[in-house]
Amino acid sequence: MWREWAAASGRDIGPILAVAHGPRTSETLRAAAPDLDVSAEVARRGPAPVATARELLTSLPPHGWAIVTSGGPAVARLRMTVAELPMPRVFIAAADVPMGEPAPDGILLARADFIAGS
Repeated sequence: MWREWAAASGRDIGPILAVAHGPRTSETLRAAAPDLDVSAEVARRGPAPVATARELLTSLPPHGWAIVTSGGPAVARLRMTVAELPMPRVFIAAADVPMGEPAPDGILLARADFIAGS
């Protein structure tokens, strides 16, 4: 998705890829393109679901998988809804943890929720 965004924005992909793995979209944009209106860019940048995502996720029980995202909960839920993808029982977003990726906080919280819900 970052490659498409860079091409559409007329930006060099190099600085973006140097910081894009793991951090929140807003953090990536602040680091790679500090001249932009980060809020506006985050609102515009929306991923398309992988072609087989719906098939995979609907084949899993809702209690058997989780979403852990370094994004905001409203955006993540909206993207799942727009893509017509199911929601799991465990949903961890940026607001739920003190540190986003690459820190393991989100994964550890999801794991704790799975253990508590067993």
